[in-house]
Amino acid sequence: MSGHGGFGAIGNNNLPQFVNIGINSINGPIVNEPRVGGANTNVGNVNAPVANERLEQADRIVAKLDAMLAKAVQLTTTAVDTKGFAASMKKLKLPKALQKTLNDAAKKAQTAFQSLNKFSGSQIAAAIVTGDSGFSWDDKNPAGKTIKEALDAMMDFSEQIADAMNSLPKGTGALKAKLEEAMLQNDRRASEMQTLICEFADMAAKKGTDPAISARLEQTLESLIPAKSLKMHDAHKVVAEFRTSMMPLAQEIDKLAAESKERTVTDNELLSIRSKIQNSSNALELAEQKFVQNSVTNGVSFDRSIFTSAKGILADFSKRLTDIRRDVAYGSMRNFIDKAFSTPDIPLYNNEKFRPIFKVVFPAITQALETQKMLKEAALKFLDKHDPKSQQKMEYLASQLADLDGEVGYEVNSIKEGSFTPSDSDEYKLSDLLASNSENADGMRFVLGRLTKKERAACTADFLKEFRMALVKFTQGDQINPFSDSIGGVKTQTSHLVQMLKNADNIKDPLKFTTTQTLSAAFEGKMAMTTIVETRMAGLPDIDANPALDDSKLISSSQLGSGNVNTVLEVTYSNDDGKSWIFKPESQGRQAFNKLNLSWESYEDSNLLAQLNMASQRTADSFGFNDIMTKTSVGSHKGQFGMFMEKAPGRCAKEYAFQAQNDKPGSLTSAQIKNLDDETHEKVIGELMRKANRLEWFDLLTGQGDRHGGNYMVNVDEKGNVSLKAIDNDACFGLFMVGPGLFRLEGKHAQVFEQLLAMAKTKIYPNGAAEQQALRIDNDPGIERRGGTIIVNAAKVQAKEILYCLSHATGCWRVKPPEFIDRDVYNKLISMRQGSQARQDYIDELKSRLSDAQIEVAIKRLDNAIAYAQKLANDNRVISSEDWGKHEVQRNVAGKAPDQFPSVNNCEPKNNEKVTKIIRTTRRLDSSLFRRDFLSTIAKPGWFDK
Repeated sequence: MSGHGGFGAIGNNNLPQFVNIGINSINGPIVNEPRVGGANTNVGNVNAPVANERLEQADRIVAKLDAMLAKAVQLTTTAVDTKGFAASMKKLKLPKALQKTLNDAAKKAQTAFQSLNKFSGSQIAAAIVTGDSGFSWDDKNPAGKTIKEALDAMMDFSEQIADAMNSLPKGTGALKAKLEEAMLQNDRRASEMQTLICEFADMAAKKGTDPAISARLEQTLESLIPAKSLKMHDAHKVVAEFRTSMMPLAQEIDKLAAESKERTVTDNELLSIRSKIQNSSNALELAEQKFVQNSVTNGVSFDRSIFTSAKGILADFSKRLTDIRRDVAYGSMRNFIDKAFSTPDIPLYNNEKFRPIFKVVFPAITQALETQKMLKEAALKFLDKHDPKSQQKMEYLASQLADLDGEVGYEVNSIKEGSFTPSDSDEYKLSDLLASNSENADGMRFVLGRLTKKERAACTADFLKEFRMALVKFTQGDQINPFSDSIGGVKTQTSHLVQMLKNADNIKDPLKFTTTQTLSAAFEGKMAMTTIVETRMAGLPDIDANPALDDSKLISSSQLGSGNVNTVLEVTYSNDDGKSWIFKPESQGRQAFNKLNLSWESYEDSNLLAQLNMASQRTADSFGFNDIMTKTSVGSHKGQFGMFMEKAPGRCAKEYAFQAQNDKPGSLTSAQIKNLDDETHEKVIGELMRKANRLEWFDLLTGQGDRHGGNYMVNVDEKGNVSLKAIDNDACFGLFMVGPGLFRLEGKHAQVFEQLLAMAKTKIYPNGAAEQQALRIDNDPGIERRGGTIIVNAAKVQAKEILYCLSHATGCWRVKPPEFIDRDVYNKLISMRQGSQARQDYIDELKSRLSDAQIEVAIKRLDNAIAYAQKLANDNRVISSEDWGKHEVQRNVAGKAPDQFPSVNNCEPKNNEKVTKIIRTTRRLDSSLFRRDFLSTIAKPGWFDK
């Protein structure tokens, strides 16, 4: 099985196949436009209008959606990360010689891929040569030579993997599956690289004339609503003029909607219309505000509903624009189906009069061809209906086709070897079928014996002669290779299609998919092209990458430290004012992530740490938590994809708690903070408590369970300015934390929780209290069992040792809900109630970064957080920003120390090391502010005493 999911033959130096380019063996490249009807258009000149269209944003979305499907690949970046690939191959226990061959090919592919970073996008675009046969690379151009070397190396790597799979004996299906994943990942990286190169070519063709390359199209206010109209006091007239001014835009959208059925809608067209809609909305809002102001000034009433119809026009425009974008995406998916699921042109099979004999000679190939035909029909039906039944049928057929992979491979190898065994008891040489003594040959007699009477009657001497000639072409040609090479990956392609449809359904605003900033940066040489490729491979939008963080501007890179999950580096770049960033390689983190019990059954195998961190960043953006969240983006550093996080000032909170503090410029120690004057000290403590409370709510919304004293940084300078920043945000968006202090435990989490409860019943108190202790825990109001699911509400827990069991079963450092809420957080939560645009925008941000299950739980967390916040408001537990700085408020919020463990049946807890640890841990878990880490050691003595 030697095919590639992402590209085809590259040796002819023509532009290789990628998501929307097919290879015609006679006429060269054929462009497959992402049309609604799936039609194709031949393109031979990059300057032709159609050629420009094929490389517009609509095509980029196809590539982007396709790249997002790489979530299904478990080896993540190992196809380029040679160390990771070598480790994977060693783990798979491949023969050493084969390991070396694959590792050498992987290293060569990696080096060639990274070598493209020395060229800007404009230099790469200049290496493209066009002619009658399509696109090719200029070998005399350094960039063109490098492109070809990179593509050849990546193709060779996939070929080596394919050869390795073909050489493995039967019974090694799991090993083959892993190799298939690595090959698919490598091919998709090459596919993304080719897509990006073509985007560069498109930019070069329009450079200097297309404003979308440098900035979004802008419209002046006067062009939408004449300035003189805004000065009038007749609102009806302004609205009437507005409606009139919108007519050209309405006609433009109508025209675009009609033309989208016949051609590709370009990014520029969509951006232009979207910008006009946005600017029209702004202008309309400005006009309405002026009338409201005038009505207040003049003491007259003003009916705001006058503007409702005008706003309705803009809302309709936005909806129609989204529908156009979605239609384009659906058309792209139809092309994807044509590419991924169409059967090859095999004359010997397609000729109906030969088909009966073909079925006998090649039963597995026949069954695979017929199954693939049904699969394509099912895929198109699924695309039209979106229903689970269609999806199940498509996935069933895909599974059936994948199961035929071994049999088809056997038949193809038999063709090459010149012999064939169509059944357990019959064997003949294919040369028998080609023998000139016609039907008397053993092979032909075997074939004819399996035909029906009517079919045999049709097998005249002339017919058999014609069949033999067609069979020669089939056995000596490459007609079957493209098909036999691809069916093994059809299950992956099918899962890709399902994910593509979900992503297309989630399109709300075409601007969400713009890539102007990152594409322009890469085009101008300010950003490595591999950064965009790897970002797309990680299933993340281009906007998650930071163009400023590029190795071509690297000043320094040094190891900063290691945690349970990852090793981190500190890097600085010359084009970023020398600012320090922390870089976490993705592959290392992902490989170690499953060591945390936080991840047990809570994350999909395909979840990348980058996806989780970027979902946290978008949560911070949506809720205004950027003051306590380190700015995060993704990119690549020295060939590894990972995350960049701003280096937070100060020291981790754990150092305050343990007094492990050395002098650090611009950062006071806890002893120095205690020596501040009372007014400044009051301000510092209040700000620390406010930010800690905001961090609690941020962690609650993201489901972050790994927030211990080493995972947030605190800094207080000599003027009393306070910084508190969350770092290491990997363990978020799991599936067990469903609200403030509310946990849903299933599977392994539930099993471990039950085991810990059994320990708490017998190991904490002496034997004389065992029965009473068991009753305390079994009847605790904080635990509810529903079949195999356990619901734990930490706010209702009475037996405090249950908090210890909950923490250790889930891996969460915090289980109690916050007892207070900052006013700004409360207001933001209330704005996220059902039906609000802010809520929908937040959910949309998560959809391009998380799985459906994670999003479902995130929405539950949000709704439970809103309900809990409203309860706190009813109890007067909402604190305004200015009130946090009041000493009496600080004492009230800090409350009293957690209760000691009670006696049970007149028995005190045992006095041993394990029980002491449980009690100490429980006391830490039984507080809702981060008092356990630094507040008690950073405040003046008795500061919180009432």
